[in-house]
Parts: sequence; C-alpha cells; structure tokens
Amino acid sequence: MILLSTLLSVNSNTCLMSDHINPNHTNQQATETPVVNNQNSEQNYQNQSLNSSNNQTNDQPVSQQERTIAALGYLIFFLPLIVEPRTEFKVFHANQALLLLIFAVLGNFVASLLTIVLIGLLLFPVVNIFAFVAFILGIVNAFNGEKKRLPLIGNWDLLKF
Repeated sequence: MILLSTLLSVNSNTCLMSDHINPNHTNQQATETPVVNNQNSEQNYQNQSLNSSNNQTNDQPVSQQERTIAALGYLIFFLPLIVEPRTEFKVFHANQALLLLIFAVLGNFVASLLTIVLIGLLLFPVVNIFAFVAFILGIVNAFNGEKKRLPLIGNWDLLKF
C-alpha cells in the first residue's frame, strides 16, 4: 500500500514537472486526470477497508467511563445495565458477561455431574480455563472500546438495547 502511494506521488510529481518544463504541452489535462483517478480509487479502497474493519467495533467514540463500566460488567454482569446512561456498548458487554456467567455455571454443573464417571475431572479444568480466558478477552475488549464477541459462546443476544 505504501509502495503504491509512493509510486502515485512520483507519477504526479513527474507529470507536474513535465508541465513546467514544456508549457506548450497541449495534453496537460489528460496526463493529470489518471493520477487523480488512481488517488481517488486508492482513497476509496482505504475507506472501504476501514469500514469493513469497523463492522465489529462501535462507530461512535466510547468514553473512558463507559469502557470502565463495561469492563467491570464482567465481574458483575448487571452493572452496565443499572448505570445511566444506558448505551449500546455497555449493553453489548453486559450481554457477553451474562453469556459467560451462564456458560461457567452450566459447565461446572455438568462437570460435577460427570465426576461420577471420572470425565468431569477432566472437564472442570477445560471449562474453567476457557471461562478465564474469555473473561480476560472480554475485559480487554471493553477497555479497548471494541465490540467483539466472545469465542464460541458470544453469538447469542439475551439482552437487547
């Protein structure tokens, strides 16, 4: 991408210098137009890539207070729901925290039932390590102001904005 922009700027500088050297050049507009079109297409491509990368993140800037409340929501999932103003960002992270809580409780319950057949002894660490990693990911995403879903369990929306 940097190489392409460098080449484009070199081409535009060459066209501008050649116009200064030969002022009687009759095809001045024809040499400058493709360079402008290339720059516009490059800008459009950059804008499209930025828009596609923002699909998972919030388009509006998120304040530091909202980020902190959303991160604390992973400790107490309903905290972002009771702190005013209620924003889409805070509800999203409250939903992710609720899903994580449900997964941890159900996973540990199933693991405790399966300890009778000794499979639960293997399942306890798997469930709890996954829950801990998802907990850390959620807090990091909240502090970074990102709306990324938790892996494997974050695809459901139990809470609506």
